[in-house]
Amino acid sequence: MVNFNILDKFYIVFNNNIPTIFYLNLVGEYEEVFYSTFIYENLKWSEPKQLTNTQTNKLYFNILNDIDNNLYHVVFSENTQNQYSIKYMNYNIKDDTFINIFSVNGLISGQSFMFGPYFNSLSWYILNPL
Repeated sequence: MVNFNILDKFYIVFNNNIPTIFYLNLVGEYEEVFYSTFIYENLKWSEPKQLTNTQTNKLYFNILNDIDNNLYHVVFSENTQNQYSIKYMNYNIKDDTFINIFSVNGLISGQSFMFGPYFNSLSWYILNPL
């Protein structure tokens, strides 16, 4: 059971017809990013893997699947010292590696949301005011 309020709790993405769920889950008092992949052989979900450990509240969580490069683009905004920042990472599930991790601080307010279209091998994250 999820016992906190957030606008977007999870994303399900498919790679070779295999679903993977990315979601926010509480660790102590803070939301962290996790994922789990469905295993058809035993009809169960894999053990959850924690991708973040920033110990901050997260909003506007978004995932893009780059099938050609076997990457997942993970982006969310994060409240650090009462300022929101954008956190972005490329994650390769197959190799269990992070490719890029960066953040942009203080550019957005809590009154904005992000969405991320994928076009011509580039992910674009756009901020829209509510």
